[in-house]
Amino acid sequence: MDKIMICAPSNAAIDEIVTRIYQRGLYGENGERIEAKVVRVGVLEGDISEEVKKSSLEHQTQEIFNRLTNS
Repeated sequence: MDKIMICAPSNAAIDEIVTRIYQRGLYGENGERIEAKVVRVGVLEGDISEEVKKSSLEHQTQEIFNRLTNS
């Protein structure tokens, strides 16, 4: 699987990119939709969508921790 790192000048810009990836998806060279796994790193500020919250490193780490400790 290929990996892409996306950087932007503000947290709001990254949040917008994450939202668009979830809403519109990513497409490969042949036009097929690619299921993207997004990990957002950085401070979560202001009124953010549930998609952005779920993509945050902190949220994903907490989910893994909860699964491991509740097993």
